Amino acid sequence: MQKALMIALAVAGAACSSVDTSTLLRQRRTELEQLATAWHVAANGGVAMFCRFGPDSYRWRGTYIKRRGAQYEVTGEGVAGASLMVDTLEAAAGVAGTSAAVIQRWDAAVERLDVYSLATSPYANVVEVGFSNARWVLLFAVPGNDRGFEDLRQNVREHRSDTTYRVFEQLDGRWFRAGS
Repeated sequence: MQKALMIALAVAGAACSSVDTSTLLRQRRTELEQLATAWHVAANGGVAMFCRFGPDSYRWRGTYIKRRGAQYEVTGEGVAGASLMVDTLEAAAGVAGTSAAVIQRWDAAVERLDVYSLATSPYANVVEVGFSNARWVLLFAVPGNDRGFEDLRQNVREHRSDTTYRVFEQLDGRWFRAGS
């Protein structure tokens, strides 16, 4: 029984492992641009990351929050020891340096678009949009300061890699696709 379940999960994972980011961009371009721009504004030039691993399971910057029964387990940055158990999402978010309202707002936004993660990119004014089971991430060069946009275009032209991404492709306008 357990072996059959593991085989079924492996087959399902393989079927989902090739999410086509180009298609997702074509289908949801306006919404993804709004989401990436809102993330850029909220990050305010700082390093930031939000991941939605599933219901009640998140990463905010370097802190992980996961519901465990009636409590939340918090691990990573800001936690002394292996983990910390707290009673509310507000308390867990506080350890991560934010609020439950902020976590819930980003959770709703990314869930609606099937986005797995939002992060500031190492490139100036560029937001990374990740999708679960995708080999690629989308990079959006936010209008206003073109340094990151020009750096990404240069990488595409010269077929350059960097420490974060090995493959670059300009999809359309300010959107790029990168893989590892």
